[in-house]
Amino acid sequence: MPRLPSIPRWDPETQDIRDLDEIASDPEAVARYGAKAANLALLRSVLPKEHVVDGFAIPFYWFQRFMEENEIFDPEEGKNVSFEKYILD
Repeated sequence: MPRLPSIPRWDPETQDIRDLDEIASDPEAVARYGAKAANLALLRSVLPKEHVVDGFAIPFYWFQRFMEENEIFDPEEGKNVSFEKYILD
């Protein structure tokens, strides 16, 4: 039976929205902002400047808060539920 991949550790405490240039050298960037943002930040440091646009990274804290505080209609429940509940249940 194939083994499931492990879930990477994530940091639910970091709240600072940062420029990609600021997280490029952060060893905890994947845990704080996710692999996509961390890898994009690293890529920006090696690409020629004419191929780079400005960007920022939103930490997991804000994603988690959005999932908890916003709602969607769940037809099975017949009422609005949080995005988190809708996805996980």
